[in-house]
Amino acid sequence: METSPIGSMKHGSLADQIRCRTPLWDHPGDVVRLDVSFNGFDYYGNYPMNMVDALSTLRISPLCGPIDGGTKVNIYGTGMNSSVPQEASVIVKFGTTHSQQIDKSNIDEIQYSDDDYHDELHLSDKLLKIAETNYPDIDDKQVVEKYVGAITPNITEHFNFEPPDVRGQGGVVSVLIGENVNISITDHDRNSTTYRQKVDSYIECAYYDTSDLEFYFYRNPIITKLEPNSGLTSGGTVVDISGAWFAENPMYGQFPFCRFGGIVVRGRYIQSTRIQCTSPQTTQSNAVKIEVSLNAVDWIDTGHDFGYYDKPVLNDIRPRYGNIAGGTEIWLKGEKFSNATNGLKTVMCRFTQISPKQPGDEDDTGM
Repeated sequence: METSPIGSMKHGSLADQIRCRTPLWDHPGDVVRLDVSFNGFDYYGNYPMNMVDALSTLRISPLCGPIDGGTKVNIYGTGMNSSVPQEASVIVKFGTTHSQQIDKSNIDEIQYSDDDYHDELHLSDKLLKIAETNYPDIDDKQVVEKYVGAITPNITEHFNFEPPDVRGQGGVVSVLIGENVNISITDHDRNSTTYRQKVDSYIECAYYDTSDLEFYFYRNPIITKLEPNSGLTSGGTVVDISGAWFAENPMYGQFPFCRFGGIVVRGRYIQSTRIQCTSPQTTQSNAVKIEVSLNAVDWIDTGHDFGYYDKPVLNDIRPRYGNIAGGTEIWLKGEKFSNATNGLKTVMCRFTQISPKQPGDEDDTGM
């Protein structure tokens, strides 16, 4: 058993405390007896204490969020619900200045799965390979605790700025879990004539785990342009989105995402002013809202809708020839033209040369 030297809580006072560290223990839930010795032979005390699961954080989801806070973070770990007494407060801390008390009613015991964790982040194991480099190992179906409800703080208040300076571009902070522990202090009342009357008081010490988990704060992007703003219900339309502050940071699971209505798709990062997203398949031919995110949790309304329509059917065109001087009006006959969005304002015709007509080729125009 490791101990610290004898000391006192108050400067100049007589020694009134020692501290010792618990040894490695195999079975959480065991009740043990704590004794102390001042000579290494004679032990006394007979204090009962409980051995509980180690307080630790193993995973967080998401790994990043905007600097103005409000991101709901799920924390996977152990020991968050093992306090003795049970009502003792457990604290989650983002960085060195922001802490919040955990609501233990939002802690569930689950069987961990990498697949479920990756689905929660909307990212594949390949994309998370860099981010998970420093993560502790978790066995598949290992029983862990999942806390749903940690909220990231607004860190913009820590940036002093004057226009036109930008107010905070984000950065990395540690994510720690700790427990407030009451420590009894027994003091002597100097006003007592006998100098033997005792006064009990308490201080709170927060013990934080030693995880290496980090959360990355980023600046939310802005969107200025989106095109095209319609596509087939079968999906596959590449939508080009322009703006500013787009980013991709695999170390912290930061990738561009788009949400078409309620369907989330991962985007393609082109540069800080441009991303692309491919429209997903849908069964409804209507307009849906397009939102953008860099963590698939915090969504930004682009202010644009994307109109879905069924693929029109072309039955015939008349005439099937045109004047090389241009200006020949071509009529296209077919079905499902009326479901195309935006009043057909985006309808365009494209003329592409196939091959020069060779002498002796048959005329297939039917004219």
